[in-house]
Amino acid sequence: MKSIQSAPKHTRRGLVRELLALLVAVFCWSLANADEPYARSKNYDLQHSKVALRFDLDQRKVIGDVTHTVSILRPGIEKLSFDSVGLQIHTVTVNKASAKFDTTDQKLNVSLPHAAKAGDKFEIEIKYEGQPKKGPCAAASPRLASRRRRFKPARRFGSAMR
Repeated sequence: MKSIQSAPKHTRRGLVRELLALLVAVFCWSLANADEPYARSKNYDLQHSKVALRFDLDQRKVIGDVTHTVSILRPGIEKLSFDSVGLQIHTVTVNKASAKFDTTDQKLNVSLPHAAKAGDKFEIEIKYEGQPKKGPCAAASPRLASRRRRFKPARRFGSAMR
């Protein structure tokens, strides 16, 4: 087997190019898969979410009730965290029992009834409300109402086409 130094100059350049291309590809792949500036906790597997939303357009808010079914991935987990930017959390239940929780500007932290073992399943229901900065509730603001585009109703089947 020949060493890199004994290889012809054009072969070494090709090898360097291939290594550089590989490094760039790995770097780009890691950027493409990094959706946040920090790594999320991998303490649970979100198996199912049931989401019920209501929109109060007069008060420009969304009222939500979400139930997550999660399976614990690591032993000894005592709290689970969920994103909750801009939400006011009203109640949280774990397996239909009232649960202790705290919030930060970014997260909802839910205390589990006991230190969980890997494979334990929990059903976490969260009732909340918020006033989104984007979306249907924000678009209902009087300031934006004049900008909304009016759509003509769709024609019924069988009506004449013009």
